[in-house]
Amino acid sequence: MPHSHLQGGKVLRQLLDGNTRWVNAQPIRNLREATRTAEELVQFQDPHAIIVTCSDSRVIPEFMFDANVGDLFVIRVAGNVINPDILASIEFACVVLRSSLVLVLGHQNCGAIAAKQRDDTGTILSKNMKSLLKKIEVKNNHNYLEAIAYNAEVQSKRIITESSIISDLVRHDKVVIKSAIYYMSSRLVELN
Repeated sequence: MPHSHLQGGKVLRQLLDGNTRWVNAQPIRNLREATRTAEELVQFQDPHAIIVTCSDSRVIPEFMFDANVGDLFVIRVAGNVINPDILASIEFACVVLRSSLVLVLGHQNCGAIAAKQRDDTGTILSKNMKSLLKKIEVKNNHNYLEAIAYNAEVQSKRIITESSIISDLVRHDKVVIKSAIYYMSSRLVELN
């Protein structure tokens, strides 16, 4: 049965509380609970939060937020860039599934950000990879971690500027959009 939808700020607090449990190696979620929940969710999904994050295999939002099966609508793309396909997925989750939080999550040791800072566009053979790097936003004076945080912030703003649907939901306090960075070395998620 679907749970009642929470306001975005409350959902964000739950995620950060879950991250604290992850950092302290004290998760409350377990495989038995996840299996039971997965069986209950066969016919529907009801995620509170949308996480737009990198495709990096070391970035696992369900673990880092101590979330259960079905709690998160996770969208993965290298460099956590926003493009029309990603926007459509966000719109679907906000409008159809009524998710109330969008979190754009950059991460420490992001290869896409490092490639952008090195300006690898001349050495990359694939036009698709070049296109992706062009969507990543960094400033020349940023150090590596600042660049990761800045890109996540710019991508979160891009959601509002490039989607009138999301912009309206934000304006009417139906959706909250935030950006953050995940530090792999400490497992900590820090809001921008």
